[in-house]
Amino acid sequence: MKKISRKDLQGLRGLFPVLEREEMRRYIGGAHGYGAGYYTQDEYDRWEGPWPGGWVEGWGYVFPDEATCYGYYYTPPTTPPPVW
Repeated sequence: MKKISRKDLQGLRGLFPVLEREEMRRYIGGAHGYGAGYYTQDEYDRWEGPWPGGWVEGWGYVFPDEATCYGYYYTPPTTPPPVW
């Protein structure tokens, strides 16, 4: 097995472009756009229906339009309990 040296990596850098972190993020998982979880700002602006949440280029993670809360909210009685 051949070891890769720093010189080899510098040579590759001269032949191929080096992606910035934000640009690399859109290729994680090998997909981009609808259903991939990473969207451009244009795709976000053209989105129809409730936004499911996901990564938007340049903005980071944008939370969904709707949220579901589980549990209950306690409302105290409006009249005090009777005193016996």
